[in-house]
Amino acid sequence: MALPSAVSILRCNNQYLMVVTANASLYIWDMRKLGVIIKDVTLMPIMGKGKNGNQATITRCILTEKGAPVITVSTGRSYTYNLSMGCWILVNSQTDILHQCSDYQTCFPPQDALQSTGPLSKLQSQTNKSASRAKAMFTSSHSMQLASTLSHLENQLTASLSLQSGKEYRFWLLTYARYLVQEGQESRLREICDDMLGPFYKADLEEEQWQAHVLGLQKRDLLQEILPIIGTNLKLQRLYTEYQEQLEMVNR
Repeated sequence: MALPSAVSILRCNNQYLMVVTANASLYIWDMRKLGVIIKDVTLMPIMGKGKNGNQATITRCILTEKGAPVITVSTGRSYTYNLSMGCWILVNSQTDILHQCSDYQTCFPPQDALQSTGPLSKLQSQTNKSASRAKAMFTSSHSMQLASTLSHLENQLTASLSLQSGKEYRFWLLTYARYLVQEGQESRLREICDDMLGPFYKADLEEEQWQAHVLGLQKRDLLQEILPIIGTNLKLQRLYTEYQEQLEMVNR
């Protein structure tokens, strides 16, 4: 295999092989299919400057079991490359104030639920928790605490999607649903339930291009798990009954 530059980093997971070259280019191949997934994508957009003004360096390289690259640089930020969008996506930052001030900053999926640590959990296990002053400011106001926690949980869902981590996505979706139920956020719960339920009729399915699965998980199975959580809040009983009845109808 001849590349334009020398190999600097080499990683392998399942049938996937990742190479980072000396000129900061990324390659990923599926060795089982003998096909390229990512070809000559530059890392320069994520190689910003650190606090001392010097060029950032790569401190950690992960290749997930689904073949997704995760690059951590010396600025404390971790990125993955989104093939559909054709750009780098930020999935974690050690200096993320919203993460540090969230009610769920130390929350991780249980080890037995994942069988092995998921890529997002690996990244966040060493997150910097030094922003005590900012945390005190957020916790002094319920509205600010609510906003930071919601943003953090939504970011966790987005990161899990970008990393193609189905088990972590399920964990954070249910965690998000519990928090929305706790805070009585009916409109956000409706958005989740509508997406998980999908349209009733085949014509609507084709028109809306609704996907019945997300990261290998059945959306309606996820809704089946979410509804009992909604049912724990007496103020949301109407919402629970509405979607429970609709789910029973589409499953007939």
